[in-house]
Amino acid sequence: MSSTILDLLSFGRKKLKQVTSNYKQECVWMLSKVMKIDSSDLLTFDQKVNKNKHDLFLKLITRRLNNEPLQYILESIYFYGYKFKIHNSVFIPRQETEVCIDILKNKATIYHNTLEVGCGLGCISITLVLEKICKNIDSIDVNNFAIKAAQDNAFDLGCKSINFFQQNFFDIDYKKKYDLIVSNPPYIPISEIKDLDLEVKLHDPLQALTDYSDGLKFYKYLSVIGKDMLNDDGIICLEFGGEKQKTSIIKIFEEQGFRTQIFCDLNKDPRFIVAS
Repeated sequence: MSSTILDLLSFGRKKLKQVTSNYKQECVWMLSKVMKIDSSDLLTFDQKVNKNKHDLFLKLITRRLNNEPLQYILESIYFYGYKFKIHNSVFIPRQETEVCIDILKNKATIYHNTLEVGCGLGCISITLVLEKICKNIDSIDVNNFAIKAAQDNAFDLGCKSINFFQQNFFDIDYKKKYDLIVSNPPYIPISEIKDLDLEVKLHDPLQALTDYSDGLKFYKYLSVIGKDMLNDDGIICLEFGGEKQKTSIIKIFEEQGFRTQIFCDLNKDPRFIVAS
């Protein structure tokens, strides 16, 4: 028995309702991928679905039911309106991280030399260049898969002013100075990893989630060496783990002589610190 697009949408939504509140939209995105048409055009196609596409759609639904992140299934994400290819061994940025772009954009400053620590897929660095917030960026990551993924995304998006290279931040030789240091570092305490959602524990690289300590290791280190890495009037912009880390991170930077500002994410939770 052949199926129509409406048949598959109905079936997929019933199944996905078990694992996500966004089941209607996720079903549309997956079927759009299978049919190779834009999701906005999907419902205008009144046609039978051949067996190969029917079976592929059922495989995607099964992967999602097994707690695989939607982004891995779709093989891409949108970050600040730009499409990025993903890699299974590289951390997927969350939507709240986009707020750091707005924070820096609202400062109405062009940063000529920027360091990003932990490039991941390259979303932050590439967006900062495309939005004309930063000119030249050194973007590092300890994960070589991340460097390759970021380089590929930069090429696809026509972004040529970023130098991606594999480097452990704690071993880097800080002879160069920057106008901006930006990062979404691993800030989840190792003791809390067991409490994360199953799809995060199964699929996100552990080293992108935790510092294998209290979640504050990166902030403590950067607060000490940060002043020597910044040009005059340079700033540091970092994501952190919300209300429970806010007081500790402010104290870490202010004890080293930094002035700090806290910014909230899309859910109105404290999420970013700007230190100068």
